[in-house]
Amino acid sequence: MPLHNLFYCSLAKEDISKEDILDILKCSRRNNEKNKITGILVYWKKTNQFLQLLEGEENVISNLYDKICMDNRHSLPRIVYQENILERGFAGWTMAFKSIDEVDTSGIDGFSEFSKLGFTNERTKISPSIAINLLQSFKNSLP
Repeated sequence: MPLHNLFYCSLAKEDISKEDILDILKCSRRNNEKNKITGILVYWKKTNQFLQLLEGEENVISNLYDKICMDNRHSLPRIVYQENILERGFAGWTMAFKSIDEVDTSGIDGFSEFSKLGFTNERTKISPSIAINLLQSFKNSLP
């Protein structure tokens, strides 16, 4: 089965808490490991927005996105881009996480210095996917 990635954005519910986000991460990591899904979740409190890149088998990713669309912690989910890929950009990460705002991340497994460091070259030796380039463009536009 070929690998697929899906990059989407959504708004978080207005009163989303750090505990809600940690619960999303905990459940994601547990389920993603079982389903061989990798990726990264970015949350920006300033805009109350999630950006997420998911990698895995296309039907598994599609089913997961359908579940995300039904999750009341998200609203207005929109697929930005999806494509078949040759290699995972986040191999070994059941779900990396980065909050753009200042948050104590010392207790969060999978935390990435996404907003400060590049991640493409350290994750894959092939050319980055368009979805990873979109995440990199977002990172480059941060203040």
